[in-house]
Amino acid sequence: MFQQVAMTVAEMPSDAVAKLWDDDINKRLFDLMHSQNNVDRLGGLLAIGVFACHFFMLVWLMSPRSSP
Repeated sequence: MFQQVAMTVAEMPSDAVAKLWDDDINKRLFDLMHSQNNVDRLGGLLAIGVFACHFFMLVWLMSPRSSP
């Protein structure tokens, strides 16, 4: 699923990606993290952690490697 999302986002215009992030993803994460419900807060924290792991994995995969 991550690969499919990454490929779809890569094909989108940058302004569409920024709009998706600002209007949907960021707002939902904010709502989760500021919820009165602890389960929602933990879900928001988990979502941020998963996003960070996937982001750094993608950066690592796309970075040039030095050959021995």
